[in-house]
Amino acid sequence: TIQPLQEKGILLHVRSFLSPNQQGTWVGGTLDRVAQPIIIIKENQALVELTTRDLSFINERNLSRIFHEVAEAGLEIHLMQTSAVTFSMVVDHKPERITHLEKTLSQEFIYEEKTSLRLITVRHATPAMLERFRAEHAIWFEQTSDVTTKLLVLASEE
Repeated sequence: TIQPLQEKGILLHVRSFLSPNQQGTWVGGTLDRVAQPIIIIKENQALVELTTRDLSFINERNLSRIFHEVAEAGLEIHLMQTSAVTFSMVVDHKPERITHLEKTLSQEFIYEEKTSLRLITVRHATPAMLERFRAEHAIWFEQTSDVTTKLLVLASEE
């Protein structure tokens, strides 16, 4: 039922049978019509920064090697950023898996790791909401696209 509506861009308003007076949820349509802020918080994150040892560029060969080792370690990248000689990524802090990653990648890259981090992802944030997050946290990374902002912050901060 939902897929044909989605294909035509038709909104579906779903409400509870048990609580029909509640607001309900809109499904489908376009993001312009339904733009409620959504906040996802991932605790226990680690920032891994890899810098080439010979100051060569982070190129496709380097990225292929990094992605292969991340997959072998059984990790998922939640946020990534690259510069000329450094690749940074945020992953779940799973010590046994990160240890594997460090062992395999520190042979080719300078490996640095920061733990005790929280990743806050906000879709359809209002400017006031983002300002509040920025005021409440020391931001390590911030990445913004058209409708999503990701903030990497220290987990101990409230």
